Amino acid sequence: MAGVALSATLLCWLRSGLFLFLVAIFSFYLALTGYRVLRRKQPEIKAGALDWCATIAVVVACVGLIALGVFGENGSQRWVRIIFGAVGLLLGGTDVRNFLSPPMDRHAWMYAHLVRFLSAYVATVTAFSAVNFLFLPYFWRWLWPTMLGTVGITIWRRHYVRKFAAEVPPPKTALEPTPAP
Repeated sequence: MAGVALSATLLCWLRSGLFLFLVAIFSFYLALTGYRVLRRKQPEIKAGALDWCATIAVVVACVGLIALGVFGENGSQRWVRIIFGAVGLLLGGTDVRNFLSPPMDRHAWMYAHLVRFLSAYVATVTAFSAVNFLFLPYFWRWLWPTMLGTVGITIWRRHYVRKFAAEVPPPKTALEPTPAP
């Protein structure tokens, strides 16, 4: 994914412009943070410099996307940029909050890992759609994967939150002390 992001970044500067460059940053951020969260499974493990740099980069990129949308000319392009920027700011803000105050849920790392990787997959489908589904209007060509993907990710996450909440903790072993009454 790093190679894809690097090549996309170079191609954006050579041919496609600022919008696709900012989208490339956002897309790579999804895959990178999905991977990096595996290193922070325990709440006591703090975010590293790479985590902070990636989060700051996506926040700056998404502010740029929103600015491109607000000051853009075309209505459908405007909304695509604003929506992508808002989603990225939401995810970046979530990371900042979790870096400063890690969630205590022992499954939080898994939710973050799979939500980010599924979101990176949605970004890949979006890229394919934007290039190949020219029969769709611009807005739908760019946003149908995000709309469907967000619904699917939300359903998936809620399923596992309920599943893990219903789990009974494993029985104590003979080596673990029992609490005093």
